Amino acid sequence: MESSDTSFRDRLRSDLTAALRSGDKPRTSALRSALAAIENAAAVDIETRAEGVAGYGDVPRRRLSRRDLLTVMSAEIEEREVAVDQYRSAGRPLEADVLEDEIAVLRSYHGDL
Repeated sequence: MESSDTSFRDRLRSDLTAALRSGDKPRTSALRSALAAIENAAAVDIETRAEGVAGYGDVPRRRLSRRDLLTVMSAEIEEREVAVDQYRSAGRPLEADVLEDEIAVLRSYHGDL
């Protein structure tokens, strides 16, 4: 049976492929970032790796719970919201608009978790 984190990642990857093909830059950027953050969250900590395992690749990745995925996605959104405020304060509305588009993309996945 496929875990929820695997099916969610698969959906993000599929949507990333579609975004790349359509040239949707904000969606592509948001999905790449979200996938990287999820992969990083699933990485096994250094202490676990060091416990008699020959290589890092020999340690299976953690399975992320629904709560873990929500935490990662929320952090991605929050990071962008902070950057939007900073860009607006610096008089850079175009950059802020791009990040707001990315925020909308990431929020669209919250209902799937």
